[in-house]
Amino acid sequence: MKFVYAIGFVNDRYVMVRNRNRAWEMPGGRIVPGESPEEAVRREFLEETGLEFQPIASRSLDDGCVFFGLVGGETKKPDDEIAEIGLFSKLPDNLSFPLVEYDEMISEARAVLKNYINRDPLGDTSPR
Repeated sequence: MKFVYAIGFVNDRYVMVRNRNRAWEMPGGRIVPGESPEEAVRREFLEETGLEFQPIASRSLDDGCVFFGLVGGETKKPDDEIAEIGLFSKLPDNLSFPLVEYDEMISEARAVLKNYINRDPLGDTSPR
């Protein structure tokens, strides 16, 4: 596994970053040696947004993994890599990666989040 990215929700909106060298994308990046995918996604999310990411589910991709979860904290100021951090209920026009990938992953992330919330408002996702 080479990379991770996260679809992190604040209420019903998800966090995206505008990379200075690309466009709008989900926070994420490379996994460093000795790091688990979950450690990598938490680190990348924090580095790029200043926000804490709490994974609730994941899905493997060809060479990586996408995590779905909840977000808390305060955003950081833009830097050399990230020009802007935003909350979205629909995708912006200027995307770094293909729309079809985003549409599928966001739809799955919303379903996971809905299921997570409906199972137990205190956050217990164990099967009943």
